Order: sequence, then C-alpha cells, then structure tokens
Amino acid sequence: MTNQVNAAPASSGVSRTFRLGFYLVMVGLALVHVVLIFRGLSSAAGMEHAQLARELARGNGWVTKCVRPAEWRQALESREGVDVTALVDSHTAPVYPLLLAPLFRLAESSWDYQPGRDGVVYGLDRVVAGLGVGCFLLLLYHLHGLGVRLFDPNLAAVAVAAVGLSQVMWELAVSGSPRMLLALELVLVLRLVYSVHDRLKEGQAVGLRSLVLGVLVGVMMLTHWMGAVWAVVVIFGLLLAVAGVGRRVLPVMLLPILAALGWWAWRNLQDTGEVMGGARLTLRAVLMGTGEEEEARSFTEMTGAAFLPGVLRDMALRLVGQWGGLFGHLGLLIGAPVAFLAVLHRFRREASQVLLWLLLALLVMSMVAMAFMAPVTGWLDEHNVFPVLAPPLSLFGVAMLAMWWVKLYPGGRSFWQTWGYGVLVVVIGGFPLLTTLPNAVKSGLEMRGLLSQWPPYAADRVALVGEMTEPGEVVMTDAPWFTAWYADVPSIWLPVRRTDFALMKQAVEEGGRKVAGVVVTPVSSQAEMLGKIFVGSWSEWPDLVFRGPLLAFDRELRTWPDFPFTVAIPLVGFSTGESEGMGLLMAFYTDRQRAAKPKAE
Repeated sequence: MTNQVNAAPASSGVSRTFRLGFYLVMVGLALVHVVLIFRGLSSAAGMEHAQLARELARGNGWVTKCVRPAEWRQALESREGVDVTALVDSHTAPVYPLLLAPLFRLAESSWDYQPGRDGVVYGLDRVVAGLGVGCFLLLLYHLHGLGVRLFDPNLAAVAVAAVGLSQVMWELAVSGSPRMLLALELVLVLRLVYSVHDRLKEGQAVGLRSLVLGVLVGVMMLTHWMGAVWAVVVIFGLLLAVAGVGRRVLPVMLLPILAALGWWAWRNLQDTGEVMGGARLTLRAVLMGTGEEEEARSFTEMTGAAFLPGVLRDMALRLVGQWGGLFGHLGLLIGAPVAFLAVLHRFRREASQVLLWLLLALLVMSMVAMAFMAPVTGWLDEHNVFPVLAPPLSLFGVAMLAMWWVKLYPGGRSFWQTWGYGVLVVVIGGFPLLTTLPNAVKSGLEMRGLLSQWPPYAADRVALVGEMTEPGEVVMTDAPWFTAWYADVPSIWLPVRRTDFALMKQAVEEGGRKVAGVVVTPVSSQAEMLGKIFVGSWSEWPDLVFRGPLLAFDRELRTWPDFPFTVAIPLVGFSTGESEGMGLLMAFYTDRQRAAKPKAE
C-alpha cells in the first residue's frame, strides 16, 4: 500500500490484462448463475418487491397483491370503501420496484406465468436476477475504485477477487433481495464521502458532490429500512470527523434527503392517514417486543403496553446470537472480520481513517437495529445486512493482512512472499463457490428448467392456484409474497389469531370480493422441533399445518368446525408407500373441487 501500509513493489502490481480477465470471469459467472443454474427467486422480500413492480408495469399504480392484515386494517381505519384487491402498499421501500418496473415493461410477453410454456422458472425471475447481478458487477467495479484510492491496486484487486468469488454474494445477487442494490449504494456513498473529505482538505468546491451524496443517501433510505439508520450515521459521522462539513456540505446534502422523506411522508398520509405508513406498525412491534411478523399478521389491534426490560433482554440475546455467527453472516470473507483489528492501526491517509470509523459505526448501529427487529437467522433473512457491509469492510481487513504479511516476509520478492496473503484470502473466501459450482453446473446442464427453490417454493405448482381462482377472488396463505408473485392472485397473510380469520373473510365479502381458500406451504411447518409449531406464530392453525403431511399415513385431521375450506387440492404431494395415502406438502384448501383453467397464450 503506497499510502498506508507497506506493500509489494509496484512491479508486482496487477496488470490491466489480469483485471480485464477477472471481469470477464465475473461476467461468465453472472451468465452461469442467471441462465444455467438459476432456480428462481429465493428472497421473500424480492418476490414482494417484484409483484409490486409488475403492477406498476401494468399501469395499476402502487397497488400490492401481497396483503398484510395490519396494513389492510390501517387503510380501513383511514377511509371507507377499501378494496383489498386494490390495496395501496405502504410498507415496501419504493426504489427497487421503481427500477424493476421499466424492465418488466420491456418484458411484457412474460407477465403471465405459464409453467407449460416457461417451465419451472418464471421468465420475470430472470429479469429480477439480472438486475441483482448487474448491481453486483457494478459493486465490484466501484469497490475496486474505492480500494485503489484508499490503499493501492494490489490490495484492491485481492479484496475484489475475494468478494467476486464469494458464494453468499452471488446467491444474494440472484435471490431478488433489494439488499444487493443497497450494497452498491453503500459503496457509492463511501466513494463520495472519500471524495468530499479530500476536496475539503484541499480547499476545493464540494457543492455538486454534496448534492449527489445527499441524493444517494436519500435513495438508500428508500431502498431498505436499514438505509434510514445508515443515513443518520453518515450525517453525524461526517459532522464529527470532517472539518467544514457542517458549513459547506450538510446544507446541500440535506436538501435531497429531506425531499425524499417529505415525498414519502406525504404519500403515506394520502394513502393511509399516517405519515409513517406501514413503518408505524413496524415501530410499534419493536417497542412492544411482539415481533414484526406477529404485528403484520394482526387484523385487530394488538393490546398491551411496551415492556422495556423484556425488549432490552431480547435485544441483548440477539446481539449475542449475531456475534456467534459473525463470520458466516459476513459471507466467509476473511477480510471483513479482520477489519475490526484495523482500529489498532493508524493509517497515514486521514480519509482512510475516517472511512474505517464510519464503516465500524455503520456496523455497530446495524447490529443494534437488527437486534431490535428480529434474530438474524441466515443470509436470506431480509434484516441481515452483514453481507451488505462485508465488501467495504474487506478492504480494511485485507490491508491489515497485507501489512502483517510484509512483516512476516520483509523484502520478499517471490510470488508467495508477495502475494501469499492474497492467495489465502481469495481461496478461503472462494472455497464454497469453487467446490459447489461444478455440481451446480452439472445439475443445470442435466436438469435445466426442472429445479426450483423447493422447499419451500415451487413456482410452477403454486401457479395452479391462479388458474383455479375466478376474477374477484382472493386467497389467504402463509406465504402471500409467493402466491402474489407466481399465482398472480391477491393474497392475504393468514392471521396469527384464529378469531381474525372470520373478520377478514367478512371484510373481503363486504368489499364485493370472495375468499377462494387457503394456500398452505412449508413456510408454516418449518421448525427445529415439532412442538414449536404449537407455541409459535402458527400455533392456532395446527389443523392446516399438520393435515397435509398426515394424509400420507392415511390419517385425516379434521379442520375446525367453523373453518369453511375443507376440500384439499394437492399442489405438492409425497407418498410413503402403496398402503398409505398421499401426503400434501403444499395444498390449496378450498370450498369445492376446482379445475385449473390455463391462461390463453
């Protein structure tokens, strides 16, 4: 590192040919992941954003088919005559759907999912995955640019290579999650912070860069809820770390941020009667300690007061859980956790020191925010932003490893003495991808178009629900994002409390619509132990959760007497033998036998 720590001689730098070859490999991996081994979207949030973008592309406005009972209740309280099939969304961050909508508009022929034509993978899924992969490739490019400015081309190349070969990052890119866009925005924000800092130190104008920085921070806030937390950290971090920010940067930077917040608040007020919109429900869940899902699935107002000691206790336990799996959460990028040790080193360039402390502040505040929201269960968890922070953290971690390596081999000129640290970083980070990719490619070649994200998602099977329902009918389900996206039918999240079911059904009918039935998927039956189903969020629905699997053992579990949908139509089944019955892993419980009516070409 020419500016911060000792590094290899310039003659051993990464050539342009090598960099070009690396990006060609990344483009090749992108094509493999999107075209060859892709099994459809795996992110629930990605499906929810995508179905909203499809309605935008169709010209229906900001209407969602993924209905959260609490948002529906909020709309009913603010005005009369709310049609559940035309419910305005107030929960989903708008930037990702707004990016997807024009792409969907260009792919109009693929709007209607027809498994007989499209196979297991929905055509628009590849569009979503393509956008995610595009964001990832741009992230690699800008991460390299940031690394060159902070350190040198050698370190930047090592860090970018490790990120580019990370299996978690590739899976995140094709999952459909908006977090990959958030990761790109974060790197762009860091590049602008670096630029603003250096220009302020040199006494140069920063007006345009401050405005662009404010626009990026505003966009980040409207991409993911964590963006709002990061915006506060970035603003206060700049005020504390960079002289002159308050006078020359902050006023211009705040203009687009306040404009974005004002637009979103005004829109929420018009649609829901609440300035915060659906975010108020999330905040209420955090303060009461009830959990975001339980609040979202409640059609009637939840009672009770906030119990601060209990909330703080749960937060502390979640923080401990985050630390326990930190390396895995950071995508197995060895440089990311090593960045913690970078605070023990003082970098020569002041901008590097500022960005390091800013990144660590972002990480700490993210951990606190995630601990308030829910336990971090894995990289698919939409609350988990560790993979988003991992790429820029890797730059500092790799810098520390390079410094230690140079001290281990002072004056070394051989390949191993010069690049040994880089080989270890890239091999350790890329090992999962390098070991699983050959089998994935083989499966993709042999079974292309036949593999889906099962369990819990089988897109071609749930699409039958859309063919079995009539116009004006809606369904209730344990995975409304799934049925809304693939079945293209208004889908209401099954409530936590059984008593809400009848009230919701009545509200649907009063609006001139009809509930066609309930779709049950493995989402509701996933539990580490069977007993947890009886005490978890699906504890009041054991007749639906267990009925399907028990049919395989020729045991009928009757639904509750007041439940109107007793006819089970199999979507995904399994058999345990000739003498047993057909178990249902995914089923459509309805009021009568229904036949699928394929959509016209």
